[in-house]
Amino acid sequence: MTVRGRYLVEDHFLRPMPLSTTAPAGGSFGWTAKKTASAGTPTYTTTASGLVLTMASNSEAEVVTAYQNDVLVFPLGNIRTFEFTAQVAGIDSVTTVLMGLAAAENDTIASVAGAAWFRINGATDTGAINCETYDGATRTTVGQESSLTNVNKRFLIDFSQGISDIRFEVDGQPLVTTTKFSLSALTATQGLQAYFQIQKASGTGVGSLTLRDVRIQGIFAD
Repeated sequence: MTVRGRYLVEDHFLRPMPLSTTAPAGGSFGWTAKKTASAGTPTYTTTASGLVLTMASNSEAEVVTAYQNDVLVFPLGNIRTFEFTAQVAGIDSVTTVLMGLAAAENDTIASVAGAAWFRINGATDTGAINCETYDGATRTTVGQESSLTNVNKRFLIDFSQGISDIRFEVDGQPLVTTTKFSLSALTATQGLQAYFQIQKASGTGVGSLTLRDVRIQGIFAD
């Protein structure tokens, strides 16, 4: 592999604006929003605080996602680091949060074809960060206790050791270092996208995810 150059793409959401559900819009990543709800209106917008996804108070299943409209522009084998600052609030026992990189969007988490992300499973523990990879063959999920709610945290997913040795950090501290996280069943050319999603199975909870900034670094290679 010949490295032709390096890229850095980042967004600090300095220009508050609504996101579009029909086409990429809003910042360097080309953010798009998707929502699934019956009666409620989960919200998605950028504000002075960042990109904010919030559940509605209706008692129903809801999903809201900020992603890149399934334009998978980052080849897995070329990514070196993906990092972001985020804060969650209102996480209850029916809420799930996903934050990281993934293949094409799907409201059913198990149907996303590939991903490396941080996951909060409210049904298990509203204050635990789970590190998770899934490559279509193997899903690896390990929880790490943390005081997460209503606190800004700096998250990092490190791909620099190769796609069979993916590492996770929060606030500069490596997580679950005894576990090997891998996307080795995917090809190095598999495209991924930035992927931030909050969903609830039922109830009137109004959980939220605020993304303060996001950065991805990688290489151009032949």
